[in-house]
Amino acid sequence: MTICRHCKKPKCIEDCPCDAIALNEDRLVLIDESKCVACGNCARNCPFDAVVFIEERNVYQKCDMCFNRPNGPVCVEVCPVGALTVVESKEDR
Repeated sequence: MTICRHCKKPKCIEDCPCDAIALNEDRLVLIDESKCVACGNCARNCPFDAVVFIEERNVYQKCDMCFNRPNGPVCVEVCPVGALTVVESKEDR
């Protein structure tokens, strides 16, 4: 599995039958778990294998960049060697 790249044209959104995946105002690709019907279309369409099934909750999930945290992603904050950063991608995905 890789981390979600928050594509400019997300393939995971294209075939979601319940509109559970959307781009927010910051162009982050987010899954609304309350709408997810666990069909798996998002995972099948993601070219980066960044969407995973969470069996305990019967939903699909992906990195959301901890969008609701004021300090940014937890992984960046807790990395013991400072190897993780958040950068703007220049790729046109």
